Amino acid sequence: MKWIEAKVVFDFNDKQLATDLIADIFYELGITGLVVEEPDNEHPEDWGKDAIHPEHYAVIGYFSRDEKTQTRRRILARILCCTNP
Repeated sequence: MKWIEAKVVFDFNDKQLATDLIADIFYELGITGLVVEEPDNEHPEDWGKDAIHPEHYAVIGYFSRDEKTQTRRRILARILCCTNP
């Protein structure tokens, strides 16, 4: 199966609220996987010193690539960007 990755990078005072709202949008669109990137998140000591740390807060959603892909993309762009692509 093929997947589409949609990443929303944000800067908002209430990081948890923004993360929850973006995740809710993804779930309403039929997301199949979700990743939250937090740059100031402490990593366990057993992680390597060269572990990659994200630069920005972001929510990443994974959607199956199917006949609904273009519709999901348009809806997501409209909701997040307030535009009509």
